[in-house]
Amino acid sequence: MILLFIGSLFGAPTASAQTTIKGDVTWTAGSTVTPDGSVTVLGNLTVEAGVTVYMEPDAALHVAAGGSMSVNGSAGDRVLFTSVDGPPACGVWEHIEFAPGSSGTMVYAIIEHARTGIVIAGSSPTIENCTIRNICGLSGATGAATEPGEEGMPAYGILIEGAASPTIRANEIDSVTGGNGGSGGGPLCAQAGAAGGAGGSAVGVLVRNGAAVTMSENTIRNVAGGVGGAGGGGLTGPGCQIGGGDGGPGGDAFGVRITESPAATIATNAIDGVNGGAGSNGRDFTPVGDSGFSGTAGGSGGAATGIDMRQTLLVSGAQNVTVNVSGGSGGTGGRGSTNAPYTFVPPGLGARGGDATGICADTCSDLAMSNGLCSTVIGGAAGNVGYSDFPLGDGAPGGASTGILISATDLLRVQVYDLQLITGGAGGLGGQICGTGGAATGVRLSDVADALLVDGRVRAVAGGHGGDSGPARLDGGNGGDAHGIAQQSSSLVAQRCVVEDVISGTGGHGGVYWDGHATHMYGHKGGNGGNAGGIRSDSGSVHANSAVIRDISGGEGGTGGDGIGPMGGEGGDGGNGGPAQFVVTTAGVGTIALSTMLDCTGGARGEGGRGGVPLFPDINPGEPGQPGSSYGLRGMEQAAVHVSNSILVTSSGVLGIGAIDGSAVISDHNDIWGFAVSHEGLSPGTGDVSADPRIRDAGNGLFGLLSGSPCIDAGRNDLVPSGVTIDFEGNPRFVDFPTTQDCPQPGADCGVPPIVDMGAFERQAVPDLDDDGDVDLDDYALYLDCVTDPVADPVPPECAPGDHDNDGDVDLTDFGALQRAFTG
Repeated sequence: MILLFIGSLFGAPTASAQTTIKGDVTWTAGSTVTPDGSVTVLGNLTVEAGVTVYMEPDAALHVAAGGSMSVNGSAGDRVLFTSVDGPPACGVWEHIEFAPGSSGTMVYAIIEHARTGIVIAGSSPTIENCTIRNICGLSGATGAATEPGEEGMPAYGILIEGAASPTIRANEIDSVTGGNGGSGGGPLCAQAGAAGGAGGSAVGVLVRNGAAVTMSENTIRNVAGGVGGAGGGGLTGPGCQIGGGDGGPGGDAFGVRITESPAATIATNAIDGVNGGAGSNGRDFTPVGDSGFSGTAGGSGGAATGIDMRQTLLVSGAQNVTVNVSGGSGGTGGRGSTNAPYTFVPPGLGARGGDATGICADTCSDLAMSNGLCSTVIGGAAGNVGYSDFPLGDGAPGGASTGILISATDLLRVQVYDLQLITGGAGGLGGQICGTGGAATGVRLSDVADALLVDGRVRAVAGGHGGDSGPARLDGGNGGDAHGIAQQSSSLVAQRCVVEDVISGTGGHGGVYWDGHATHMYGHKGGNGGNAGGIRSDSGSVHANSAVIRDISGGEGGTGGDGIGPMGGEGGDGGNGGPAQFVVTTAGVGTIALSTMLDCTGGARGEGGRGGVPLFPDINPGEPGQPGSSYGLRGMEQAAVHVSNSILVTSSGVLGIGAIDGSAVISDHNDIWGFAVSHEGLSPGTGDVSADPRIRDAGNGLFGLLSGSPCIDAGRNDLVPSGVTIDFEGNPRFVDFPTTQDCPQPGADCGVPPIVDMGAFERQAVPDLDDDGDVDLDDYALYLDCVTDPVADPVPPECAPGDHDNDGDVDLTDFGALQRAFTG
């Protein structure tokens, strides 16, 4: 069949083509082509720069077995594959497909307005410098009278499957959206309204069913799952008493997803904007006579993942950036009745928010990631229950957020990774208590046989806020937990890692309760703040050395509700503040060595609600909650933990190192400072001290030791982990500081000098005369005051750092050391 061409309408030359292409065919530069339906390439199709191809609705371009297509655009003159309907059409035509046994290249092409950009099935083309944009799955159809709405169709930027091993390089994939779920069918008299359909999933690049892939230098942005469909409405009338249907869940979204692959190399890719679809709201109650049908449930929010890898044997990922990953919000439940004659018609429940994960791997054999960034990962907010006086069900939890989530994987290596701004979703309003805020974790491992984290940074991790009761009469939700690194049933080694600014979620505010007599209003309890931890280990093992853990804060308890009835009432109690701890190990083994841990703070207590009547507002206030406790390191449930050569400091801590529930905790050569009790359930080690460690300037991120620190040359050499020869900053360990006494603790045995320092930073023997942690012009000025003759009086104590060679004078040899150590 000869194709229809419209190039002459635009002043462009036309190309000659057939719907079935055999032999060698060229679509010439600058031509405009409109195929009459789908095209099948059996021969060799060449598409030159500047060609525009208008695809008909539902059409596709298939490169069949034995066929080849070369698309040869240029940076200034791209090839365009688009819909004949033009913008803002989306999801009009099907895709470009490389079938098994085909071959080809696509360079500097634009594919837009399709349902999938490129399908690669059992072939290995090269896709380079292409733009795939405005890709949409079809929305699901509305269900028949008694049927749920259809699911929205998925959308893929690039789909790779079968025995394929393509190269995907330097492409831009922008705006891939799953189809919306269809609405549930309206009811018949015999059956309630049906549920809305799920939103369709959306994936920037999907690799599955045995395909391998090499991906580098690609940008993937704005990938969004479809919105859940609305539930069918209720029906009332003569002989009909039918309720509505539940809202549909939102669709999941992935920047890159790899399943059942023998190998994948993912390097230097940027993923920005992956959003789970929102769940649909439930239907409000359906009035019938003097009763009625309850409100229906909202749909759950869709999950969002930047890079997802499952059942993949070998994965290598370097220099990938994943930012702005958000779970979808849960749908709100339909409203119940609060007015006669429909009193006590229960509401529909709100749905949980979608989880958000930067990088996820499950059931992989060998996974290596390095030099990457994962930022702004936010769990979806939960939907609220439809408000009524009927106490039905707990509130839905907010979506969890995780920077890196690894499970059931044999070998994991993560090096030089920065994880930041990991935030759990807010809990929803409930019927009895409000929902818990979503948990937030920087790195979470489960059933990982051999995990190594090196030079990683986890910062700004925040649990979600517990659900507020608002005008409802129930307890506030608990805040979500927050942890920098958490492992369960895994074997973890962490070296030179930073965990900082971890804060669990605040408890939700309590509501007001009516006792049924319209006279007394009793406030309800505020939610408790969540738990916060730097490192948490549940069974398995964790071995951390040269770590920096700082600013771990429990969540604040929620405020109790007010009691404001006309005859007076009692205020609700405030929620308890959440606990905070640097390290907690449960039913497992662990070693913590050469680490610096600063400032863990329990959450503030929630204030009690006000009580009394308007004229006496302070009568019968609620009790405030308990402030959260702060702990340095705890072993729980028969854990076995050895902490050594470390510094644990806080300004208001309850317990430094503790062993409970039959745990065996050993403390050796640590400085435990600022805690009310330094040791509980164990005896202090002979090398332990409790004194100000004299850290340089922790507020500005400077954790080195000033001279006079009790931690300098006071560690124990044989407890340094095997192979550790450098400190957190890469400076040598086992450096003797000449003005400090070795092993000053009474009765301690530190080993043969030079003696290692406590903490993550080894004090270097540099001529820092003003003891401010650097060598600069101020030290030069002091050097001039400290210079002595070769046989002059002894060096005074304040000049001792200037005697760098420790020969009893300050001379030109020491000046040379000053110059070499100059930092500016």
